[in-house]
Amino acid sequence: MFAKRRSLFSLVLFVAALLLAPAGAGAAPAAAGAATPEEAVSTLVLPFYSPAANGNACNALRGRFATCPISDRLRARLESATENGNILSRSQNPPQTVSVSLLSNSGTPAEVTTRWAYGAGSYTITFVVVKQADGWVVDDTTCAGTAETSIYNAPAGPCPFNTGGGLAPGMPSTGSATSTPWGLGLALGSLLVLTGAGLSWRRRNGRRAH
Repeated sequence: MFAKRRSLFSLVLFVAALLLAPAGAGAAPAAAGAATPEEAVSTLVLPFYSPAANGNACNALRGRFATCPISDRLRARLESATENGNILSRSQNPPQTVSVSLLSNSGTPAEVTTRWAYGAGSYTITFVVVKQADGWVVDDTTCAGTAETSIYNAPAGPCPFNTGGGLAPGMPSTGSATSTPWGLGLALGSLLVLTGAGLSWRRRNGRRAH
């Protein structure tokens, strides 16, 4: 009899726990906007250059977007991306650092500029941030504000280096007028090498003739 009562009491406690548990307990926290445009962008880009942020709930580098301060359409674009690299960083390789600064804020939208620094140079990605009821969320990115390089213009390719020449490493080109396609760059480089070799050969043979 005592064993039956104890089992019944345990069952009552279990049912009560289920009824009193808060709604959504155990579920992933819902995404919320950031307090400022800069904060929204910083949250998104931090895991790309800081190993300490690897475990962050918002980690675009690892494909974790659920809690990121991003718009619904950007989340859909990121989750369906097929490019050969990360379309937020516009590269396959991690940068050394990323600097974040407010470029403009008209209330909504705002623009935040980021500089992605590598050993061979750096490039600029401009983030378009919009204000929603719960705060600021990232909605689009471009190479230094160039409209045709929008992240929605697939494939989202690399951005031009500010120093060192060339493009950010590891992504296909979108064909932007501000970017030199990889094939064209290689062809020009090969032409310069062949021209230099030809001039050197002519100089050597000219000396021998004299």
